[in-house]
Amino acid sequence: MPTSLPETVLQFGGGRFLRSFVDRFIHDANEAGQAFGRVVVVQSTPGARASLLNSRPDGYPLLVRGVENGEIVDRVDCIASVSRGLEAATQWDAVLEFARSPDLKLIVSNTTESGYALSPDDALDASPPASFPAKLTRVLWERFRAKQSAPLILPCELFERNAERLRELVTTLARQWSLPADFLVWLERDCVWLNNLVDCIVTAPPPDHPLAPR
Repeated sequence: MPTSLPETVLQFGGGRFLRSFVDRFIHDANEAGQAFGRVVVVQSTPGARASLLNSRPDGYPLLVRGVENGEIVDRVDCIASVSRGLEAATQWDAVLEFARSPDLKLIVSNTTESGYALSPDDALDASPPASFPAKLTRVLWERFRAKQSAPLILPCELFERNAERLRELVTTLARQWSLPADFLVWLERDCVWLNNLVDCIVTAPPPDHPLAPR
């Protein structure tokens, strides 16, 4: 996949599910010549996930097992759609910089249902805000102020009407933070919030595979 493709996706969460689901589909689209773009992953929880993604500029392995067209599949794909990982706690300015990019068109998340809980520590000028909805609100506010196009927002948390719930939280925070009315209109009218319920089985690495940690 050409590394010249622009970064078009801001992804909150770099766990096994998104790497094997959304990032895989984006990789496949790029390989098919659709030139969808590349993913910037934001790590909001402690760990080394962002640095591990950055250590693999050529992509990370994905073990695919199952049945396809009646044939047993057991192969390792290299997923190269992720361009870089950012740690929200230490690189929030870089996240906001990407929020202002004219190339950004899709925001993806998978934070689990508990990730939709707001926090008393949520604040517009926090670096970063504590909860995921507050981080998203700040990202969208940054993009609105930069006069960039409204993005498509695709939450992948596994509960019904996830996008409607997320939009409600974002607009609630925007009001609490006394952001202008035209921003609220932009959130409701221009941003595209897609309810979805994904279906993809992503398991832990099988202990009998050479790629499994030792």
